[in-house]
Amino acid sequence: MTDRIAIVSFAGRFPGAGADLARFWQNVASAADCSRDVPRGRWALPPDRCTDPRVANPDTVYSTRGYYLDPFDLDLTGLDLDAGVIGALDPLFHLVLDVGNARRRRAREHLPAHRPRQRPVP
Repeated sequence: MTDRIAIVSFAGRFPGAGADLARFWQNVASAADCSRDVPRGRWALPPDRCTDPRVANPDTVYSTRGYYLDPFDLDLTGLDLDAGVIGALDPLFHLVLDVGNARRRRAREHLPAHRPRQRPVP
C-alpha cells in the first residue's frame, strides 16, 4: 500500500487524564490503572443497593469499579449552537461535541490558513 495519511489532530477524554493527552500517554506508558469505584451520585441508586457479587444476576451489577470520566465543562467555543438546546441533551452528546470541537480547534492550529481556489484565467 502506498497511500499515505496524515493525522492532523487528536482529542479525547480519558479516565484518569481528562482531556490532557500528555497525561493519557503517560498513563498508557506506565500501565496506570485508571479504574475506580463509581463516583458518588453517578448512578440513580446508591451502589450498595444494586450490587450483587453473583455474575449475571438480573438488574444488578457485580462490581462498582469502572473507568469513569470526571465531570467537565462543555466548550462550545466557535460553534453556532444554542446552549439551551445543548444543555437538554444527553451527556453523551456533550462528550461528543466537546471532543469533536477540541479536535477541530487543534486541527486548525496545524493546518495552513484556508485560501480560496484560484481559477485559471482563460
